[in-house]
Amino acid sequence: MHGTKNAILMVIHDDEFDDQVAGIKHDYEDLIKTHLHNKIDGDRCVELFLLDGDAKRIEMMTKGFLTNKKMDTVKLLIL
Repeated sequence: MHGTKNAILMVIHDDEFDDQVAGIKHDYEDLIKTHLHNKIDGDRCVELFLLDGDAKRIEMMTKGFLTNKKMDTVKLLIL
């Protein structure tokens, strides 16, 4: 990918790993236009990030979640 993109990034994880999500999120505040956090089943959470910015940085943010073994699901949708 290259250029400026809009995207939705979905991350599902156990509630106990909120701090790890926050750490990655902090590094990419410039991309995040909207962030939704919701509990789904019991102790699991879903995070939705609406992103706007440099495609390479969107890839880097996504990779940050993908390489974190504490995340259950990571999906990126380029709009």
